[in-house]
Amino acid sequence: MRNLLLFLSLFSSSIALSQSPDTLWQYWHKNHGLSASDSLSLVKLQVFDNDMRSLQGVRVCLREEGIGTLRCGLSGTKGEVFFLLPRASEHRVDAGDEPGIRSIKLPDAPNLRSIYSITVTPTLFSETVSNDTIVQAIDPRQQPTTARVLAKITVVNLDREPLAAEQLFFRARRTSFVYRCATDEKGRAVLMLPKEDTYCLSTIVHDSLHCFDLPAGKMKGTMRLSFRTIGTEEFLRRKKERERLAAERDSLYRLERARDSLRLLADSLPVGLIEEDFMLGLSLGARPEQIVKNIERRAEAEKELLEKDPQYYEKSGEEIKAAFFRNRNRWADKVIVTDLTGSMKPYMDQVLVWQALQRSQKLDDRYLFFNDGDAAADNHEALGQAGGLHFTEGDELEEVLLKMRETVLAGFGGSSPENDLEALLAGAASLNPGDELVLIADNYSDVWDIELLKNLNVPVHIILAGTRYGVNEQYLEIAWKTGGSVHTLTQDIEELKKLAEGDTIEIGAYRYRMSNGKFLKISGT
Repeated sequence: MRNLLLFLSLFSSSIALSQSPDTLWQYWHKNHGLSASDSLSLVKLQVFDNDMRSLQGVRVCLREEGIGTLRCGLSGTKGEVFFLLPRASEHRVDAGDEPGIRSIKLPDAPNLRSIYSITVTPTLFSETVSNDTIVQAIDPRQQPTTARVLAKITVVNLDREPLAAEQLFFRARRTSFVYRCATDEKGRAVLMLPKEDTYCLSTIVHDSLHCFDLPAGKMKGTMRLSFRTIGTEEFLRRKKERERLAAERDSLYRLERARDSLRLLADSLPVGLIEEDFMLGLSLGARPEQIVKNIERRAEAEKELLEKDPQYYEKSGEEIKAAFFRNRNRWADKVIVTDLTGSMKPYMDQVLVWQALQRSQKLDDRYLFFNDGDAAADNHEALGQAGGLHFTEGDELEEVLLKMRETVLAGFGGSSPENDLEALLAGAASLNPGDELVLIADNYSDVWDIELLKNLNVPVHIILAGTRYGVNEQYLEIAWKTGGSVHTLTQDIEELKKLAEGDTIEIGAYRYRMSNGKFLKISGT
């Protein structure tokens, strides 16, 4: 780490200048008794601050046009610095942290004495650089300069209360430096950002919330940025709560399956007659053809129930089948990308029964099952290369069943966030003209490869499993950016693509706001 102090001293400036062969150090003031000559003009530069007070110790440099010779000096006690310059020459004036603050064109005349004034903003900040990250310490009196914009940032939560200690990162596109700051107890932060660059603001949990340009120019300006967000602390709390709910659901499912196994042993029932959990029956040794018959038998029974009550699936709490049934006449041929990681075991039977139900429609449905990386505990190192993608060649029920088992057995479980985008991109690449792209996803699991969303340009219809406590905002973002839709147990949310910045939408018992291209859950209704 190296500390770059921007406060100038005569000692450090003299050393730096002595190393530059094209630089002349002219530390001259009134008491040196300088005078103009036939070939040299005497130029006095008076340095003021923004309140027209004389500034001492400001480095002033004059670069001669056409030749490049640099003459530098420090302003004295009354803000003055003198230069002896060739007659009829032109110079660019740099002062402090502000290049090109003005220009000087001297007449072609002997024994010329000239006086010019410049207004300089004092440099009252320092920078600490570590690798590509810059942290600034800024005096409250600091003003914008011609080289830097004074950025004043305010961050509040969804209730418009200040967010303290929120880490903010401004990445400069041209230089690749990252300017890092943290908000104070009032949710405020300040940065001095160099001009001639494009900056993108990120937080620890949200990338590229806002990007903006700072063009070159001599105008001094202050930029005020205000952001309303849930904040890092609240985001992580919500994520932890989703993980807790997912773990609770999974533990209840495992307990129920253990009870099924015990009942099977106690009752000495033939394995082929298990009808409550098809994948369990398969794992306990039932023949695939027997499991297929069980699936078809259940599908026939549910078909009769649906004829009596079209909302049977909503009432029985089966969100996968409910969404497919409501949209059966809208979605024709489909590529159905399905999460088969450990957390989705409670929903596998729904996929199989629906496949049996819709076979009479003679649709060309294909499945892409994914498990977040075959036999990998945590395969999140290479974005888009987690693997664990398993395609079906057709829609025959036994083939779907066996491919589902293959995917489950190949998976290891791994970490909670899933490689949904990798799977969706693979599914999109396999679409035939007129095909729909459907995603069956675990609402409790985050999308770890969300960065790949920019590469997906096909509408995605997302069926979410487990939305009792609200919808995971990442799936709303995927549907919104692709022009797709989100489907829960009772709702088909088709209007996402119409939402603009600041708009809100109600889904179930919760309200969500569109903010900087992302969705935020702001309250219950």
